[in-house]
Amino acid sequence: MLRRILFLFLSIAILVSYQNCAEDFDVNSIGVQKKEIPSTVAPEEIEDPAYLHELLLPVSATKVDQLLQAYIDTSIDQRQIDVSWALQCPESLSLEAVEGKNCGSSLKCLDIVCTTEGLAKLQAKIIYQNEVQKELNASFSVSPPDSVELAPNIVLPSSTIKVGDIFRIHFTFPEGVSESDQQNGDIQWNLPNSNTCERLNEEDTSITLRCSQPGKLQIGVSYTAGRYYGSSTSEFSVNANIEIIMPPITVGSPSRLTLQIPEGVNLGSIQFSLSNSDCSLSEIQKTNNVSSGSLLCSRRDRNNEIQITASVDHAGIRITGHSSKVAIARGSITVRPKVPAGTFYTGDSLQLSGEFSNIAGQNFNYKWTSSSGCSFNNNQLQNPSLSCSTKGSKTFRLTVSNSNYTGSGTVSKTIKDIPSIEIANCTDSGYLNNYDKYVSYTCPNNKIMAGVKSIHSNSKEDRNFNFRCCEAKAAGTKLTYVDKIASNYINNYDALVNYSCPDERVMISSISVHSSKKEDRRFGFHCGKFEYNNMKVEKYECTWSNYVNQFDASVNFQCPAGKVIAGEASYHSNSKEDRRFKYQCCKLRIVK
Repeated sequence: MLRRILFLFLSIAILVSYQNCAEDFDVNSIGVQKKEIPSTVAPEEIEDPAYLHELLLPVSATKVDQLLQAYIDTSIDQRQIDVSWALQCPESLSLEAVEGKNCGSSLKCLDIVCTTEGLAKLQAKIIYQNEVQKELNASFSVSPPDSVELAPNIVLPSSTIKVGDIFRIHFTFPEGVSESDQQNGDIQWNLPNSNTCERLNEEDTSITLRCSQPGKLQIGVSYTAGRYYGSSTSEFSVNANIEIIMPPITVGSPSRLTLQIPEGVNLGSIQFSLSNSDCSLSEIQKTNNVSSGSLLCSRRDRNNEIQITASVDHAGIRITGHSSKVAIARGSITVRPKVPAGTFYTGDSLQLSGEFSNIAGQNFNYKWTSSSGCSFNNNQLQNPSLSCSTKGSKTFRLTVSNSNYTGSGTVSKTIKDIPSIEIANCTDSGYLNNYDKYVSYTCPNNKIMAGVKSIHSNSKEDRNFNFRCCEAKAAGTKLTYVDKIASNYINNYDALVNYSCPDERVMISSISVHSSKKEDRRFGFHCGKFEYNNMKVEKYECTWSNYVNQFDASVNFQCPAGKVIAGEASYHSNSKEDRRFKYQCCKLRIVK
């Protein structure tokens, strides 16, 4: 009877102790591998709040009749949820429903005690409004009560693990575990971050994983092999790259670059480093995992290229990315070369000017090129002069450049040959005077004298004059009359006449007065100056004719084709009381 009372008392004491343990439950006290919980968010802010719940177990192995506590942290979920538990200890054939409890305001707990060694399974269903939101499963080893605990070894990959890589983690039994125990042993992998890494395959002593997010992660493994049992955890890092896709870069023009950001990485914390300090990155925008930014370079460096490095600290690791080196092209400027208006001829000096969209703080070099037949005084000036020796449409190109910008533009100008002067549309004045009378005749309409006719009267011992005047044209346009000078009477009566128009002038008028006493005339002339389109007209290939008449004979003189009169000479015979005449005829040309 006393033995029964003692047994009952002992049972009550164990139960009270067990209940107190549940009420004072401390997650950290049981060595649970608990992942970091983000700050609380409302249910409407996430697509599926149930994905945040995890079923967590102690990392150490459990012995027969040893209390094991499993829990689910619901603090992240503001909904009122329930948990339905099911347990299969080694002595059970299937999962059986068990009753859990609350271990505080946000913990759902389950106390587990298995009485047989082997592999146990645990299931928890997250229930909201009587509907299962998610099913969580875990398994653990139950070792014999007299077993020996030896920690196994976890062998991680030697190479860097990156997001998306498929990698294998190995397990090795500790020394002392026999081969037969190893072959008959049970191994259980525990990967708390089940939302981050996917289990692809599990073999006897290895697990194959693929992780979708970067960060530092933990993996645990437990085993039972004969009388030995144990567990270990190991931390590994999953790295990632920030992929930077560079566009073509041109000085002065913003370009959009693309950033491939690993999933889960906060874009706002990314730091950028640019190899060219005259380039800047702005307007970083993110859509899903693809981001873009505006890159603007104001100058090129000595290498004429840029490389961008992006880095961010995330979940305990540093993620970096390097762009390829991209050449920076020179920016484009608008160049507008100009030529003066008006008509230009071969040999003219043509003043060019270069206008362009200047950029503050930039010094530029200039280079002019032209069509054949033209030459510059200095083709590396902004506003040079040139002349062309051949006619035609000429193209002039100006290139403006420095190490950062370049541009070119063209302008065309038709260069004409200096036209030749044509003598045409000649008209005669008719005989102007009666004998012994004064003669004064000027060619009309800016014409020039090109011929003379006269007849002699023996009774009057005088001549009657008829002058031929012609138009001088260049390219169909009459020469422009500029001014004239008048000579005095060249001769005295009975004296020689020998007169040529000075400078580049030609004869436009003739005057004479008769003396009945001397039976002779005194002569004077007007000489005119002409130009064409502001260009000087000069006379050339001037020749004197022979005397064109005999005494008392008529004069009928016309300058050779293309020539006009520029001078006149004569001498007098007292016995014949008449004169013989000769004339100077010249060609005209336009000169610069």
